[in-house]
Amino acid sequence: MRPREYGNFISGIEPKVILDYGERLKVAGPCEWFDEGARVSFWVVTDLTGPQVRKIAHSLELA
Repeated sequence: MRPREYGNFISGIEPKVILDYGERLKVAGPCEWFDEGARVSFWVVTDLTGPQVRKIAHSLELA
């Protein structure tokens, strides 16, 4: 199993996490209870469903 990554949660219409080196990833799954800027851990998954391959943050937990 891949190790969990860490970043800060960014709320909004399309919630995201920002990684320590600045990359932003969209969030898949429930995330309504995280506050803006909260430190979270998550798995990075690859979305192959669209025309572009994208990385997505999945299974967020407070770090």
